[in-house]
Amino acid sequence: MAEERVIEICCAGADDVAAAVEGGAARIELCSVLSAEGVTPSPGLIDVARNIAGNVAITILVRPREGNFCYTAREVDVMVEDVRTIVAAGAQGVTIGALDETGMPDRKTLERLIKAADGKAELTFHRAIDMCPDPVAAIDILSDLGFDRVLTSGGAPTAIEGAPTIRRMMERAADRLVIMPGGGVRPDNIAKIHSLTGATQFHSSARHKADTSGQDNKIFGATLATVDSDIVRQLIKNSI
Repeated sequence: MAEERVIEICCAGADDVAAAVEGGAARIELCSVLSAEGVTPSPGLIDVARNIAGNVAITILVRPREGNFCYTAREVDVMVEDVRTIVAAGAQGVTIGALDETGMPDRKTLERLIKAADGKAELTFHRAIDMCPDPVAAIDILSDLGFDRVLTSGGAPTAIEGAPTIRRMMERAADRLVIMPGGGVRPDNIAKIHSLTGATQFHSSARHKADTSGQDNKIFGATLATVDSDIVRQLIKNSI
């Protein structure tokens, strides 16, 4: 029997969460400001998202700012408090990441964040791993630290381009943790990513450009993109 596919949808707002749930997502990664590749969401969004999600698991991104993943002592203090707050609020998981001066996972920082989670939440290491000089070797560090899952594009702009590295990461991980491809995962390529990597869990934004006709974006810029429940359904259908 084929292993069950798990589709995690990246959500940056309450409406995104509602669309992901409607489409049948197995898990939601909640964040804010996708234009900056995601930062920690507000307490208000976390509370509303949990109410909307119901029985659908939510993992919360903890990232204090955009930019690189080497953090100052004060930034780490903020992340620790965010993890504590998120876990106390009842989130099923936290998505975290930090790199040291060599570009590999920062054990000291990660140990503090994991301690703050107090064994009460699943641990996902985010795409900071795609900045590592050796993402395959990084799997051993993350396994030793107790991570449940790693989100990765295999060090490439997209998961389809990074598929060979993702495959090696999966071989290195074996049954110690889950390797979850993310980055450009769409209904038209999810089956190929599975075929190339063997992955059974996938991360996608499942987005389409929202209709903003009549709204003036000349000052504040970016076109709004939101989760599309139909895209979520197609991801699930095409992953099997």
